[in-house]
Amino acid sequence: MNGALLMEKIRFHPIVAALLTPVLLAVLIASSTAQAANDRLFSSFARTILQTLNAAPVDSLPATNGYGAPRIAVRTVGAETPEIAANYTRQLLLALQKQAKGRFAFVALDSLDRLILDIKAEGTPTPEATARIRNLRVNARADVLVAGTVRRKNGETRLSYQAINTETGALLASTASRLVYTSSRPAPRIEPPNIEPPNIEPRKKTASHQSGYRTTVQEAEQMLFDKGYDPGPIDGHLTSETRAALRRYQQDSAMPMNGRLTRRVVNNLRRDTRAIVF
Repeated sequence: MNGALLMEKIRFHPIVAALLTPVLLAVLIASSTAQAANDRLFSSFARTILQTLNAAPVDSLPATNGYGAPRIAVRTVGAETPEIAANYTRQLLLALQKQAKGRFAFVALDSLDRLILDIKAEGTPTPEATARIRNLRVNARADVLVAGTVRRKNGETRLSYQAINTETGALLASTASRLVYTSSRPAPRIEPPNIEPPNIEPRKKTASHQSGYRTTVQEAEQMLFDKGYDPGPIDGHLTSETRAALRRYQQDSAMPMNGRLTRRVVNNLRRDTRAIVF
């Protein structure tokens, strides 16, 4: 029962109201203060992670869509309940989206899990349902996983996050372990940020980003064809035929066989001197 509803119920009991109203107000104020402090906390987490990712070399960030925006997903583990973990995940995801300004795309893993459960609950599994679930998982694959860990000790709850390259496992960014506030542990009224954000000049976007991406795909298709891997029509569209050709090339080149057109694959194709003589 929330505070407003409880206040409404006791409004008609003057004596009870007189006794409980100060207590309820204190609880509501403490809860509001804790939420405000946690908003600043997750905003600080997001700022630290994004500053580090923005300053990272371009080649260290994979991109599922070739040269498109890298996809970020968030997971939090170690909380007392799955609901609390999901709430922490949701707060950080919102803070990241707010600060990213289109530089990154985001994958809501919790929503994806619920959607997959809904599909499975529709009845007996069918090939169509299995294909839908497979396509959902493929299309929602993250390039960067921001993994959070909750630790509880001496009545305190602390939280930290690490950003990990899902292709190589490399650690891209990490935050300090910070206190998470609850209504039972009031937050200070003012919580200054850990550090001043560095003056990082934002990266400039090219005027024809989409056109450039299609040109890169078309170049990769032509290079695959020249090396004997049929990508289908050489038209700048990343189709299932293109991905199949990429997987065959990756297998022959001792690379992760995932059918993804990453910067590493493109650079390898450009350096590869193999060619088919007809």
